Amino acid sequence: MNDTLYKDLIEPWIAYKERKVLKRDDRWIIALKRVELNPQIHNLLADIGVHTGFPCYKYCACIFISLDDRRDAYERNIRCTPVLI
Repeated sequence: MNDTLYKDLIEPWIAYKERKVLKRDDRWIIALKRVELNPQIHNLLADIGVHTGFPCYKYCACIFISLDDRRDAYERNIRCTPVLI
């Protein structure tokens, strides 16, 4: 019963950043925290998003776009994971 109450009533009000891993079902929070805290993963995901999953070719436009702009485009348009508040 406590498990159901925690899941339905308390869990939606706790931010992902502050949520603890209490059960096996909550292990996905570890991956979200790891992605959120590692800037190298953000850079990699931004490059993948800009290239739409295909490799960079000889006349690619990414040469003219700075890494900060690519990261910003990823954060605003492509990102689909919830933001850790």
